[in-house]
Amino acid sequence: MKKKIIIFFYSVIALIFAWSIKIRNDMSNIHLPKSRFSFPFLYNDYSFVIKTADLLVKTGTGNSGRKCFFRSYIIASILQRFGIDVDINVGLSTLPADKKNHGHCWVSIQDKVFSESDKLPKLYPYKLYSTPTKVIYWYGM
Repeated sequence: MKKKIIIFFYSVIALIFAWSIKIRNDMSNIHLPKSRFSFPFLYNDYSFVIKTADLLVKTGTGNSGRKCFFRSYIIASILQRFGIDVDINVGLSTLPADKKNHGHCWVSIQDKVFSESDKLPKLYPYKLYSTPTKVIYWYGM
């Protein structure tokens, strides 16, 4: 129970940090927290993190757009705090039909997509660059 309270508390903190990034419109300056906890992280903890992130995004983002960014930032922040090496991925593509930019954010662990469709790497196949702060930028067509 104590671990779930900690996860929820730090998920709210992550939501606040994600809002500050969105308000500044600064997707190039994303930082994840350092590892802090030495609790063992179990399989059912992953599902609690995902459910917590989904709940906070549903209730705490309104019609803000970029819900995938909020969700990814919350999940990545919690996993990183528990010592799990994660990356936040930011994909951008331009579809020729409407000439609008489309994007998506997701979390990966050891280069594998976490809690999302494994088709994402096919949608954004071109790696632009990685930052020292564990953010990878992708481009798709």
